[in-house]
Amino acid sequence: MEYTVINGKKVSRISLGTVQLGLNYGIANNSGKPREEQSLEILSTALNCGITAIDTASTYGNSEKIIGEFLQGYDGEFPFITTKFKLKAAPDATYTQVKGELERTLSSSLRNLKIDYVDCLLVHNPADIVAHPDSLPAALEEVKKQGLAKVVGISIANPADVESFTKVRGLYGAVQLPANILDRRLIESGDIELLDESGINVFVRSVFFQGVLFLDESKLCSTGLKSLVGGQLSELKDLADAENMSVAQFALSYIRDTKGVKSLVLGADNAYQVKENIQLFNTPSISDTTLQELKRRLRPIDILRVMQILSVPKSNKA
Repeated sequence: MEYTVINGKKVSRISLGTVQLGLNYGIANNSGKPREEQSLEILSTALNCGITAIDTASTYGNSEKIIGEFLQGYDGEFPFITTKFKLKAAPDATYTQVKGELERTLSSSLRNLKIDYVDCLLVHNPADIVAHPDSLPAALEEVKKQGLAKVVGISIANPADVESFTKVRGLYGAVQLPANILDRRLIESGDIELLDESGINVFVRSVFFQGVLFLDESKLCSTGLKSLVGGQLSELKDLADAENMSVAQFALSYIRDTKGVKSLVLGADNAYQVKENIQLFNTPSISDTTLQELKRRLRPIDILRVMQILSVPKSNKA
């Protein structure tokens, strides 16, 4: 396992994503949310195999509570914990109201996690920063001063959200963003590299596009994704074959080697997948020749339409 250091703490270049522990997540996940004992095994396997970073959110069902139960009985090197929050405050809410809601939400997360502070606290919805451009950053600064969050930042969804960082320099120390072999917007725009150069630690989620990269023909058709990504998945398979890699190896290698990326947020439905993700991380780099071919053959897709399909609750999908 490779590591970086954030705020004096060792952070593995794989962060364990835990949305799966609290919700039915991922279009390719047919097994549903793991049972509690399976979730505890996932956490134990991750930390025993060298992963030192765990990512969760207040909106991930009971994920925080499961992590808290695990941490209460854990006596190894304490992991770097990231959680996220969303606000319900109206746009005209006062600073006192915004700060109060933030403190209540964070207090709930800390109780669930059974810890005194989080290493990283992220605004889950960039729209909250737009709605409260002055009061929310000020409230985040306050929870930092109180020692309740060592690093604060934002979870963003697209290049337009990067502007949120330019308005409050010196406050934000982390960003989580989506990037994968089919969604390269934040890579090709240069935003990831610029964020890193600004001293902001970049965590990348959706490395496997929420499982889209692994869908078979029937699933592509039943979800309405075939016309959007079917051709690109065929091209991706050809490119991976040229490197003697699986699609998973190829996709992970591409993001791992993207300049400026500190850690990949990878979820798992079971303990075996945790070990599999670690093995994938050790994949060789893609050759320069194939990287150039990738840019030519993997054309932009309609990301917004794909995300609309992926956002439909799993129980409602065909």
